[in-house]
Amino acid sequence: YQNTPINTSNFPVNPYTRVTVAKKESAFWKILKKNLNEFVLIRLESWMNQGIPDVLGVSPQGLYFTAELKVTVSNRVSFSPHQIAYHVERENACAFILVLRPSKKYPRKSSMYVYAPEQIQQLMDKGLLVPALLAFDPVDWPLVQESLSKVITDRSLLACHF
Repeated sequence: YQNTPINTSNFPVNPYTRVTVAKKESAFWKILKKNLNEFVLIRLESWMNQGIPDVLGVSPQGLYFTAELKVTVSNRVSFSPHQIAYHVERENACAFILVLRPSKKYPRKSSMYVYAPEQIQQLMDKGLLVPALLAFDPVDWPLVQESLSKVITDRSLLACHF
């Protein structure tokens, strides 16, 4: 856009559009990697297979899971059709949606929500008004590690088959 003949300096700027969704999710990834130190986490960068979640993880108990990372400053959570299809096809699997909602006023007091794959359609329709499997407001990382590990174990006992 900087090389366009149109002068864009007079257009109003929304402070939230300067940072793209990909950059917000990349920052969320770095926060997760730093704070979930009992987990083995691998960032999946897949441009060829759309819909593949952002993270492949291994819990402290050695159980595999995937996580789609989302960041929102409102209650709205957006997904691509490929992400929806991935989670619908794996509604009984160890696949999770992790949503970070940074506080506008106090960035260090963010909230984080963990959703199951079968909740993806509800998330599309109602956003963060949907009750989460886990909710942390504000985020307490030791509690996140403990709670997420337990949820992964519980779901693994029910249906995780990779």
